[in-house]
Amino acid sequence: MRQRRSIELVYQCSERLLSLDPCTDFVNRALEVYRSAFDLKAACFFDGRTAEMYTCGAADRLSVKTRDAYISGRDSDDLQNGITLRCIRTCGSLSGAIGFESLPDPELVIRPLMTMTIAALDRTRAFQIASTAAAEARTEIFRTAVLDALAHEFKTPLAIILTAAGGLRETARSRAERDLAEEIESEASRLGELTSRLLQKADADSKEVQARMERIDLVSLVMSLVDRFARRNADRNLSFQPRPGESVEVAADPGLLGLAITQLLDNAVKYSLPASAIVASLEQEAEFVGVRIWNSGSSILPADQARIFERFYRGTNAQSLLPGSGLGLYVARKIARAHGGTVVTGVHNAQEGGTAFRLTLPRLQNKSEHAKNAN
Repeated sequence: MRQRRSIELVYQCSERLLSLDPCTDFVNRALEVYRSAFDLKAACFFDGRTAEMYTCGAADRLSVKTRDAYISGRDSDDLQNGITLRCIRTCGSLSGAIGFESLPDPELVIRPLMTMTIAALDRTRAFQIASTAAAEARTEIFRTAVLDALAHEFKTPLAIILTAAGGLRETARSRAERDLAEEIESEASRLGELTSRLLQKADADSKEVQARMERIDLVSLVMSLVDRFARRNADRNLSFQPRPGESVEVAADPGLLGLAITQLLDNAVKYSLPASAIVASLEQEAEFVGVRIWNSGSSILPADQARIFERFYRGTNAQSLLPGSGLGLYVARKIARAHGGTVVTGVHNAQEGGTAFRLTLPRLQNKSEHAKNAN
């Protein structure tokens, strides 16, 4: 009769555990289920993953013994004091320990109680992981929506400024007025381009990048981008010196690839000192060609190198120097991967120092190379 009653209590506990909300103080409530069902003096659970102790009832002595059981990794039964201690293992690894004081028929009920406890904890952790992932997804969607909305809101006033500046330039009566109007027009155009880049970033951040591929000359693309940055950043020494007659063809989306290289050039300008050198170069290998952007600024900290391509992450030095979204390098790498390549950093030698990024793309072989490989 007593054994039957114990089995009934185990079954009741299982039903009550399944009805608990896994996101609201689950462990403490589970211990209370055990305590009330079996009229325990105390119940404890030590979570080895977080080093947290959960208790129910008068558990001062039991909590110490439960922690000791986890540390030693050994189950034990103190029949004289009515204490039952069991280690919890998940996937073969020790993950916690549970203790009961005054548990009736421990040899009969302890195994099903352990099974229920492990299953309930796994269910709770799975729910917590899913909830965290969903919250992060909502946050990223919100951030992208904000960027998108801001960029669109900038478009209309910028168009009005450009139109007004053009009119002022055409009707200017003096050279000073014309120069001022041209300056307004130039800066408004620059802000418009930055806004377009922000829109592209928001779009690339919200979905997989779909590249519209065509044959382009990488030398011409890099040269035009470096020339543009050199004109706008006269206080930096930007240079790109390909070999005479050099032409490197790749299959790429010109707009997307230009955005990725622009981001690397923009980083080099922002994180280098006035009058410092910024050097763009091409590195050709058997199957890949790389666009390398080097600047003489401070190197990226080793702790940041593994994370600077994460969405919204900004390195320690970057946070202290300039404001930013932490999206640029993430989008640059995403664009490169859409082309079958990638973006890496840390590609510099000890003599030159500074910081370098390299965007690699699959090399597009010409007909003579195909013939050579076929032979």
